[in-house]
Amino acid sequence: DRARQQAARLARHPVAGPARWTWQATGAVRRELDDPLTPVLATGAVASALLGSLVDALLVVGAMDLNAVAGGLQRLRAEQA
Repeated sequence: DRARQQAARLARHPVAGPARWTWQATGAVRRELDDPLTPVLATGAVASALLGSLVDALLVVGAMDLNAVAGGLQRLRAEQA
């Protein structure tokens, strides 16, 4: 029933589907970044960059961002299920 409602809604507004999903995914990723450990990791990445270890800083930021994207997409799929 829910799938039929979504299909009918997308048939009426086909362009709104991808835009709505993008906003939902962005919100889910932002909620993942609301973790209390995020500022600690960001501070460590900035400190590493200031102390000359740019590779370490990029690794920390990359891991943090990848984790937020993966967790956000999982959260979004779980909410839609």
